[in-house]
Amino acid sequence: MDLTLCAAGKKPHVDDIGWSAGADACTGARTEAVVTVVDCSNITELTKGNMEVYPNPNNGEFVITTSNEVMNVTITDVRGKVVYSNNSVNNHTINVNLSDLEKGMYMINVETANGTMTENVIVQ
Repeated sequence: MDLTLCAAGKKPHVDDIGWSAGADACTGARTEAVVTVVDCSNITELTKGNMEVYPNPNNGEFVITTSNEVMNVTITDVRGKVVYSNNSVNNHTINVNLSDLEKGMYMINVETANGTMTENVIVQ
């Protein structure tokens, strides 16, 4: 059985359903089914390994490194207020200084050509 999830707004549909059973199918202790899900949503997931923030926790000065070239960096506080923004990075390494901000947790959003990555950073 193939379950295909396609373009946004379309409901999943099921293709190629087939089932067969041997002579003892009804007398066996268990029956097994294999379902294959084909994803054609064109959503690329990036793993955490593509972005590092160090040191973390820190005193407000830290480095963001990525395996992809960064286009934009936005850092927000826990209420969603933007505390740092850089829209012209074009680099794999970003040095950030938030030492004038309050201690707490901040959310880093990094936009690359391959998608957006998010990581938390703690300022002590």
